[in-house]
Order: sequence, then structure tokens, then C-alpha cells
Amino acid sequence: MLDEKSICVIGCGNMGEALIGGMLTAKLFTADRIIGIDTDRKRAQYIKEKYGINTYREPEKVVGKMQYVILSVKPMDMEVLLLKLKDAVKEDCVIISIAAGIRTDFIEKKIGIRVPVIRVMPNTPALLCLGISGLCRGKHADEIDERNVIEIMSSVGEVVSVEEADMDAVTALSGSGPAYMFYFIEALIAAGVEEGLSMEAAREFAVRNMTGAAYMLMETDESPGALRKKVTSPGGTTEAAIKVFDEMNLKDIVAKAVRNARKKSIELSKGPGDPAKKDRE
Repeated sequence: MLDEKSICVIGCGNMGEALIGGMLTAKLFTADRIIGIDTDRKRAQYIKEKYGINTYREPEKVVGKMQYVILSVKPMDMEVLLLKLKDAVKEDCVIISIAAGIRTDFIEKKIGIRVPVIRVMPNTPALLCLGISGLCRGKHADEIDERNVIEIMSSVGEVVSVEEADMDAVTALSGSGPAYMFYFIEALIAAGVEEGLSMEAAREFAVRNMTGAAYMLMETDESPGALRKKVTSPGGTTEAAIKVFDEMNLKDIVAKAVRNARKKSIELSKGPGDPAKKDRE
């Protein structure tokens, strides 16, 4: 049972906090079995007071006692962190990384022992327990490790297991995906205001449309294209709008954007000091 084990979250920013809150709400771990690590003293104190867990600033002092360690730091900070953990992590500890672009073999080689590593790419709706995470396991992790980490990540949303070769695409589509939705809603609001609506009304219409459309997709087996056609009457207003999207090649723009994000994720995996860099070039 997970509630008989201990977990450490290194990096208590938005996503780290979301995971702490989600695990407590789902009762996967009791507060005394969750440790928060953050180098920012004020942030660590905030997390301690809000969630009733113990917090520290130096991860190497506590990870040796943990069965699970979540690495919730920026990709650029990962190498320095792993060097700190190298002599503290035990082989029976499962490392969960949510850093974009950081491969499991990079973590395995930096730690230097046969430690199980699970790579996860969540997204920001996890803050409301409405996220979705892509997940893959490293070469030393087994099905039990994967199943337990799926249970942990399910506390903040849905989880889909994929091959590691697909994780850059998951990052581009899903990890960055909420920003695309926000960008489109920004554009809808601006268009509504330009056509005479108040900012408040335009925002309400745009947000409710996005929310309602998403629920319709979740509650039906119909494809997005089929649902779109039901709204698009011949010669009507929707058709006039869709025609502009087609003329501007909206699908091509989206495809190029996701492709560019995927390329960036791959670049992050080839950062300075990555021992696997040459092998992947």
C-alpha cells in the first residue's frame, strides 16, 4: 500500500504543490509520510503550513529514507540536483521525474545505480485535479513501479502510459497544450471585443464555449470533426468562419507549432552534460 510508504517532492512550485495536495486529498499518503523540499525558505514554510507536512531545503539529507522521490524542478536545474542525490538515493527508491525533456537514461547515469526511474509529463490542469499525464518507465523500473506511479499521478488527473520515444510528442501536445487553449481563448475574447462585446461578456462566451465543447467531446463517441459539422450549417455563420480557418491553413499552423514544441523538448534532452547526447545524434 502506498500509505505505508514515504514520498519526497523536490521542488514545491505549482506542480509540486498540486501533487502534494492531490496525494493528500486522495489519501495515498498521510501528511507525516510526505516531505517537501524547496530551496526557497518562504515557499517551504508556506507548503508546511498549508498542508501540514515537513519541509526541508536540502534534499540529500532526506531522500535516503524515501521510497518515492518526485523531481519537480526545471530541466536546467536537473543535473546539479542529481549530483546532490547521487550518494543519497537507495536502489529501492523510485525516482519520478516531471521535468520536460529529461530522459530516464540521463537520470539513471547521473545517479549511478540501478534505480527505477519513471518519467512523467503532466500539465497545468493538474492544479485542479483535471490534468492528464504521459508516463514511461526507465530500464530498471518494472510494472509494479509503473502501476504505483500511475496511482500517484492519478491523484491530479488521468494518466496514459507511452513509450519513451513518444514523450517529446506528449510534451508538445499535452504538456504545452493548455497554453494553446489559453492562446485561442485570448484570440476569441479579443475578436469578441472588436465586434462590440464587453470584455466581461466576451470572456464569458469564449470560456463557456471551450468548456462546453470539451465536455461534449468527453461525453460522446463522436469525433471532433463530426461534432463540428453538426454546428456548421451550409451557408451559415459557422461555415463562414471555418472557411477563414481553412484559407489560413489553421491545421497546418497547429501542426507546425506542435512540431516546434517537440523539437524543443528533444533539444532539452540534449542539454549540456548529457552523457547520452552523442548516442542520440
